[in-house]
Amino acid sequence: MDLTIVLDTDRPEQTSLPDCVSGFGPTPEAKRERAVQMWATTTGAAVLEMLGQRGRHGAHFPAEDPDGFPGRHAFQGGIVGWGAGPEHSSVQRWAADRALLPLIAPALTADRPRPPSDGSYARTCAVLVHPSRPFAPLPV
Repeated sequence: MDLTIVLDTDRPEQTSLPDCVSGFGPTPEAKRERAVQMWATTTGAAVLEMLGQRGRHGAHFPAEDPDGFPGRHAFQGGIVGWGAGPEHSSVQRWAADRALLPLIAPALTADRPRPPSDGSYARTCAVLVHPSRPFAPLPV
């Protein structure tokens, strides 16, 4: 399922971030419901934490935190994994036992513009589940 996170509904062109998620289940409806639940507990939680910065929805790393992105403010939502067999959760356990942000920072920070550091995001953001539908504001 494709999603678009719009951080400022007054400036959607400048503040939209594409995302996608998949779900599983016995029916198409169950798959969509699971996909939305997974997105809400991972990426959605990180977005809400970034906007609210109260430590309620995800991990919050200042720029100098050794478990965050070096030199950048970072937010992290949950890590979800699923599979089958006796080791189905091994990747999730591996990720939970490590500070992942410093490991992936070099690939994600190269040639990327820095977001505003003054907290100037709007107080209303939106998630578009389908581009032809109107904005669905999220309370911060």
